[in-house]
Amino acid sequence: MAFLPTAWSAADKGSAVTLSNADLTTSYSAYTGSNVRAAAGKSSGKWYWELTIAARHGSAYINAGVWPASRAIGTYIYNTSGVYRIIPTVHAVGDVFGFAFDAGSGTLAITRNGAALSTLTGLSITEPWRPVVGDDNAAGLVSITANFGATAFAYSVPSGFNPGIGEISYTLSGGVEDAAGVSAARLVRAYREDTGALAGSATSNGATGLYSIATTHTGAHTLVFYPAGADAGLGAIVLRGVTPV
Repeated sequence: MAFLPTAWSAADKGSAVTLSNADLTTSYSAYTGSNVRAAAGKSSGKWYWELTIAARHGSAYINAGVWPASRAIGTYIYNTSGVYRIIPTVHAVGDVFGFAFDAGSGTLAITRNGAALSTLTGLSITEPWRPVVGDDNAAGLVSITANFGATAFAYSVPSGFNPGIGEISYTLSGGVEDAAGVSAARLVRAYREDTGALAGSATSNGATGLYSIATTHTGAHTLVFYPAGADAGLGAIVLRGVTPV
């Protein structure tokens, strides 16, 4: 089991946004189209992340918080549920804003450089809500870098909160042998049994026969082992009900 921190989503951003730094830094020079949302969100649990101001404009009103995926990213996020408006006199280059999202209680606590800034309450969490950031007034360069848990945080994670936000990855692994009982390289695909979706694939090692497939689904998978080489005329081997560890 491993934790995979999220990043800003290149498929869920406004037209003014440029992503860099492995999609952890968002930059924009105009407020229209400045919104971007993270790739992963949560509908339960407690999660903490930080945003650092890398560059700012004096007129920037930075809006940051959490937003459900069902809301269109092209609309203004200012003055909407789950979003806090950071006015120009509150942010400076190097400032670190912390976000402690408690999906169970519907709250989001915001800190600035480790000190309490505000707490949003009454969030109705009926679907995964994702980290979001944007602007409603900037007329110059603003650049914000997120830490969703890939590196150490600048400030202490609140008690009881997960250090970061993202997905938990589990592993499907095993070994493959050919018809003669010799370790072989074979394509292995894993499908979720609840949806039928492809969870992942790998080619086993030709020398050892070992394979490993990462998946975020904790339930049963169907594994399909495809024949090759001397076994090409044989049918694929199918294993059902395989759960990851």
